[in-house]
Amino acid sequence: ASFFGFSVPPYLHLSASDDELHSFCRTHGWPIWLKGPYYEAAALWSWAQLGVARNYMTSVWHTESQLFLQAHVHGQEKSIAFAAHQGRLLGSVGMEKLEKTSEGKTWSGRTSILDPNVHRCLDTLVGEMVWSGGGEVECIEDPSGRTRIIECNPRFPAWIHGATLSGTNLPGVLVEAITGHA
Repeated sequence: ASFFGFSVPPYLHLSASDDELHSFCRTHGWPIWLKGPYYEAAALWSWAQLGVARNYMTSVWHTESQLFLQAHVHGQEKSIAFAAHQGRLLGSVGMEKLEKTSEGKTWSGRTSILDPNVHRCLDTLVGEMVWSGGGEVECIEDPSGRTRIIECNPRFPAWIHGATLSGTNLPGVLVEAITGHA
């Protein structure tokens, strides 16, 4: 997050004591997000829901040490999708969520060209990581204009076809870079 000049919401690993978890929930209020190590997130509205979700997520992931609570951030959800091959940024697109499904997935959105500073940071980051493949950085811009990263996913997002329909075919440029064929 700091690489982009963004921040992350407050978080606490689920392996903390119940007293620490309860204090975190009281401090940050509901909802609180329970997140898995690679995917899966649940919005929780009470201490009782946390107990049920904790049992479920622990059974799915067979650990508590990689699960964490994250404070909810109110604001506009935005994403950055990108494609890179062997550390070279091939393309990127921004997306602002306009409507979501009940699971929080994008139902409709507005794509845009990335801010030049964000694009430059992304270019440097994929170079340093020698990234190959698609990726997504999910953010929330709060009412004060502060951007917080809430997730980074090492894959194209589900809405990537929408970006293709609006003129940015990131899977296509990745396949072309890998195969040498347009």
